[in-house]
Amino acid sequence: MKRKKSIILLSAVILLGVIFWISYHYYFSEPDPFLSKGVIKKQIDEYHQQEVKEIQDIIFLGEKHVVVLFISIQYDYAQAFWEWRNNQWLSIGHNSMGSYTVWKLDKSDSESFYLIWNVRPAPNLSYIEIVGQRERQYGITQGNDYYHPEMQLMKRIDITTEQSGVEKISNAWGKVIPNFQLPTNQTNDFFVVSPSANKLTFGWVPYGTNHDILSVDDYISGNNGSGSGGGNKAFIFRLTADELN
Repeated sequence: MKRKKSIILLSAVILLGVIFWISYHYYFSEPDPFLSKGVIKKQIDEYHQQEVKEIQDIIFLGEKHVVVLFISIQYDYAQAFWEWRNNQWLSIGHNSMGSYTVWKLDKSDSESFYLIWNVRPAPNLSYIEIVGQRERQYGITQGNDYYHPEMQLMKRIDITTEQSGVEKISNAWGKVIPNFQLPTNQTNDFFVVSPSANKLTFGWVPYGTNHDILSVDDYISGNNGSGSGGGNKAFIFRLTADELN
């Protein structure tokens, strides 16, 4: 009887050890080397219906997040995203709309937010400004007075030297970005031109060599591309001169 109990106990310990090893390997193991360019192109085509003409760069954000900058055969300057999850590299979205991306690696940590861009060049395009703005507001709601001061944040990207890149978002921007929300009837995880209930807007503005804002006729950023992924990523769309404070 004692021998039988010992065998049962030993079997249970071995089983628990195997379960622990499998769980650790599945959820906590170090990432494998990233995918080859051939596999990257195949996955972008298969998962996102984008045929890759050229892979421009492969950028690691830590060990478990990767951004691939590429040009499609339609000459869209695009981005694709991978994350090491469940013991494999998973393709988790793309952006070929000529817009910019904020990737929040950890939604609860503003210091883990990254700005990603891959700008289609043009002879008349000099620089881009990323703008976050809110008009001054005051009033009464549910019997309580409120006041929100005017706010404007701005980041300039010199396209002549920084046509594409990834940059950790500064602390000031990181604290503000979670407040830029969609209207309640919006379901996609995009930052759009339409202001939310707090009248916050977030977008990018192209400028020419003479420092004038370029209209959509002056500069086309993409060929009706697409975007996917949602989750911790947000796509930043274009603002016009009329939409700036």
